[in-house]
Amino acid sequence: MRQKRFSSLYSPMALDTPHTSESPMRLPAVRYDARGKRHVDYRAVVVLAGPLFVNSALQAVLSLTDTWFIGRLSVDAVAAMGATFFLVLVFILLFGGVGIGVQALAAQNYGAQRNAEAA
Repeated sequence: MRQKRFSSLYSPMALDTPHTSESPMRLPAVRYDARGKRHVDYRAVVVLAGPLFVNSALQAVLSLTDTWFIGRLSVDAVAAMGATFFLVLVFILLFGGVGIGVQALAAQNYGAQRNAEAA
């Protein structure tokens, strides 16, 4: 049902059409008018960004809940949480950056049909 509802907004190209210089790449938030001119489909952008927004909101609520529970223990416990936050953040960013780099290399190899290197 969802595919049928949004299918008229996108290029008439098939999903399995390979990217060549003659055929533009299909992007989820791009639609083409009758003359073939590209336009951004803001409704599709909102649909794509919705889960990320919900995830960020839930993370904020979880952090506030954790701080409230720790705050009921003592002020020193909240200070300890704040002191370790930046150390944890450094590790998250470090491992997240490595993960993004690996994903980019795998995606490039997959797109270039080098499946052995992508794996």
